[in-house]
Amino acid sequence: MDRRINTAQNIYLNNVEVDNVYYNNELIWPTGSVSNLILEYDSTNYTSGTTITDSSTNTYTGTISGSPSHDGDYFTFSNDYITTPDISSDIPGSDKSHTVVVWVYPTANGIITNYNGSSTPNTAYYHSGIEIVGGNLEVGLWNGAGITSTGNIGAVSFNQWHQLVLSYNGSVVKGYIDGEYGGQASVSWDSPHDGAGAEGTGGLFISFGNGSITNQGDGTDFDGKFGLMQIYDKALTDSEIESNYSSSVDSFSNPWSPSTDITTVAWIDASDSSNYTRSGTSLLSVTDKAGTYTMSVGGNPLTNNSTQNGLNVFDFDGSGDYLQSTTYSTQVSSGNHWAIGVFRFEGTDSTQDSLWSYETNGSPKRDYAISSGNGSNSWPGELDLDGLSSNRISTTIGNLELWDDKSLTQNQYHIVACWFNKSGNQIGVRVDGTNAFTPVNDYDNSLQTNQELRLMRNRSSQELDGKLGEFFAVADIPGTSGTDLTHLIKAEGYLAHKWGLTSSLPSGHTYKNSAP
Repeated sequence: MDRRINTAQNIYLNNVEVDNVYYNNELIWPTGSVSNLILEYDSTNYTSGTTITDSSTNTYTGTISGSPSHDGDYFTFSNDYITTPDISSDIPGSDKSHTVVVWVYPTANGIITNYNGSSTPNTAYYHSGIEIVGGNLEVGLWNGAGITSTGNIGAVSFNQWHQLVLSYNGSVVKGYIDGEYGGQASVSWDSPHDGAGAEGTGGLFISFGNGSITNQGDGTDFDGKFGLMQIYDKALTDSEIESNYSSSVDSFSNPWSPSTDITTVAWIDASDSSNYTRSGTSLLSVTDKAGTYTMSVGGNPLTNNSTQNGLNVFDFDGSGDYLQSTTYSTQVSSGNHWAIGVFRFEGTDSTQDSLWSYETNGSPKRDYAISSGNGSNSWPGELDLDGLSSNRISTTIGNLELWDDKSLTQNQYHIVACWFNKSGNQIGVRVDGTNAFTPVNDYDNSLQTNQELRLMRNRSSQELDGKLGEFFAVADIPGTSGTDLTHLIKAEGYLAHKWGLTSSLPSGHTYKNSAP
């Protein structure tokens, strides 16, 4: 995959070179930015070794330090970095205008680009240029005594691809996120060409990914994926940066995520250490990433003592261990609701042992539980519905719908999902991408809107022995319309690839071989 936009080529019309190309009065091809490209490191062009080829017309071969992994398209950095050779001939002391464009997938704060006066970063002259501090972008340049930084100019979400840009016109440094201007600061850049001592090294080297003590607030190494780095010997205009973004964005499609592609009303994720606290291996508190609930921790669930696919899980002993919301809150909208999670049952001693359940404070009672259906260490499975016989959620199902087509295996992780689609008049359950029973097209009376969430516990406070990886719920239909399950199926693919469960998906599953 070559994501370059003919970077070494100019545009001609009737054999006459044109400066820019417009369509409907909008700049769509800024040839000025193309002709001023002096360096490009495209991770898709990498093959092997400790160097990366410059894709521009120059020969600024980069040096790779450390051992970053490469999946065929992108590098993943962790205490690794890439350093340019000396580029001072293209960005001399007489004209310091330049632009640095990077496409990165950050997983934490840290320095994206570091300016150096030597091929060995952080010796003599050095300072951060593009940096993520507290989840926000900052860009800056050295003023002779310290870094003049823009400060916080916009949020940079982790685990997403972003175009980040530093542009300098000789007096003002600007920062951009995904083609959009964020902020600026006036600075007279004291480059390695200037002054004596450290500032007089003469060479200019830019490294990607290494930390520095001369920083804008974080200073740590960059962790995440690196896709593209471009350097121009001019300050690109707003339109040129926006066009650069538009021409590359399709090559950096962000993976499906509950944080961006759906609106969760509950989200418990044992793999995210920022959302729980512990004492040793005892789980003390858990944060609902959806921001809906405050969760209480019952008993003594364990954490950081067991993993699945290298990710932390929560461990419940079946005797007093559980997670439960402290309030009732909206989990259903106009009768529409779906939920999904990664669970492992290790023992059952009641037919009502449940992976999760919802308890309503509304009347009449209309809530549900995903239950074992057997108390002897097996899980044939049942969808347990509440509601009086005169006012049932589903006349067809009644109080119980048995899982005739798919059950759970003891001591094995499973992806379990259910949906209540009032708009499409359907109720169903899936296990590892397969229907647990034929979906019922008979959804008579809606679940109550406000529900209390219980994990590894049923509505009668019966606890389950097992493990929980991740769970989230959505107050909406599970697809685009009717009985479509597009969103739910993408969630299955997301969880399968994240938690190492793709082998459990059926061969025909849309996301068995690649994540959504």
